[in-house]
Amino acid sequence: MKWNYLCSAAAVAALSGPAFAESLDRNALPLDMLWESGNSVRFSFTQPNPSVSAVPAGGTGSVLSKYTTAGFAYKRELNDRVDFGVFLNEPYGADGSSTGDTAGGRTLSVNSMELAAVVKYKFDNNVSVYGGLRAVETSIDMALPDVAPPAYGGLTYLLKADKDYGIGFLAGVAKEIPERGMRFGITYHSKVKHSFDSTEFGVVPSTTTATMPQSLTVDGRMALNSKTLLFGSAKWADYSEFILNSPALGGAPVINYGKDSITANIGLGRKINDEWSVFSIVDWTKKDNGESTLRPTDGGTGLTLGANYSSGQIKITGGVQYKRFSDVTIGGANYTGGTALTPFLQVGYSF
Repeated sequence: MKWNYLCSAAAVAALSGPAFAESLDRNALPLDMLWESGNSVRFSFTQPNPSVSAVPAGGTGSVLSKYTTAGFAYKRELNDRVDFGVFLNEPYGADGSSTGDTAGGRTLSVNSMELAAVVKYKFDNNVSVYGGLRAVETSIDMALPDVAPPAYGGLTYLLKADKDYGIGFLAGVAKEIPERGMRFGITYHSKVKHSFDSTEFGVVPSTTTATMPQSLTVDGRMALNSKTLLFGSAKWADYSEFILNSPALGGAPVINYGKDSITANIGLGRKINDEWSVFSIVDWTKKDNGESTLRPTDGGTGLTLGANYSSGQIKITGGVQYKRFSDVTIGGANYTGGTALTPFLQVGYSF
């Protein structure tokens, strides 16, 4: 049986939608569009609202801030075998600041934008290969009051890394079994290297380097019957490679995640009628003991509820994700009860 758009949109939401990540990961590319028939465009929007704070020692306020992301995708069917897509999204990011005695004065802002061009080719045996180039623009602003050595008179470490463009690629392979409504795939994203023109301590010019991590994602979906779709994915990201060193401090690391990121999700989509379907997704992030004042979380679970509406050429997907972070203790401060609530919306038009 062939799974219809109403159910498959749930899988799209799981793979490219609203998850609030503990690492720098934000939105993934909606590569599922490459398997839709015809031509289409899609606009997406998310607004994560995290709340993570600590006691005692005067507290910190919420060290993670609300932010908004947006994306655009265009897909064209060139012929029966070849599909082409252009994607614009925000792959990485961070927004946080803190006040109080425990982590006061720390701020971190990472902004990025990605433009990707991807081609998919389908063979006779329902195996598809796909790949393309990614251009990633990233900038970093941060302040750390407890990093500078005594030689700097106790000054807060400041970094302003101007926008830099890095080039990477993605490649993948997928297998379909149409009569069972099944598809399984594996996708690799390469690392992206940056060399920023930077200013440290507000006045010291420097060149700061960073490597955005490579990743590997395995995903699959299977129609349980004509109205129900089971889907899921697992992702590994090489965050042990993401180290931000300070030239002004002799190359000392000011950000070092140290551990890789592993996430997974599983969900169900259910068709209600020819216009409506609903879906639910449970996701999980592995603990890695890598918590810090810049990342006061370590693993967690989430639940996403959403619905799809389709009428003619218009397709709309919306919902909300609730995320609960594991409790951690950093420097005598207990970060407990951390959560994130993320509404999301996708609007598509086929032609």
